[in-house]
Amino acid sequence: MGGLTADHLYTTMAAKPDGTGYWLIGADGAVRNFGSAPALAGTSTDGVNDPVQDAVPTPDGRGFWMVNASGTVTARGYAGFYGDLSGVSLLANQYITGMATTPDGKGYRLLTNEGAVDCFGDAGFYGSTAGRRLSGPAVDLVATADGRGYWIVTDDGDVYPFGDGKETEQVSTLRGPATFLSTFGYFSTSITTCGISDVSLT
Repeated sequence: MGGLTADHLYTTMAAKPDGTGYWLIGADGAVRNFGSAPALAGTSTDGVNDPVQDAVPTPDGRGFWMVNASGTVTARGYAGFYGDLSGVSLLANQYITGMATTPDGKGYRLLTNEGAVDCFGDAGFYGSTAGRRLSGPAVDLVATADGRGYWIVTDDGDVYPFGDGKETEQVSTLRGPATFLSTFGYFSTSITTCGISDVSLT
């Protein structure tokens, strides 16, 4: 993996809910499966100018969604497509950083670096940090268990709850960027030219 170029870096992963397998997704949309995760086709995208930013599994673990910086959503396996931001011009310096699905897998939300939230399918809107002065760019969001709320996290660990998402202790003192969330806790990750070099659950 030491010879990976920028457009082939692994930028995100999607794990099966039962914990028996996962997919690694590259900036260029290439997909590798591990464990019991089925082999699913990737997509071809510009891994430098429009990289894959996030991916989330279906509730049954039989597929996943991935989203590019431009807001293009690709559904794989048994994941349904409910719309995306392709064809929509994002504001200057704005790009997609995160994605979260609903509990039934019939909708999802997209997050921009400025904290705006766009909803598709049966995903409800409960607010966003768009227009607020954030301590850093918004990097990901995760839905509550019932799907009636979510949290948004910035790269320095500030967490903003919406809907029935409960406010908890901030992790602004987290060393290194926070890059994605899961229902099991906060994850921090460091990306190098060799791919994912460190993933830690805190």
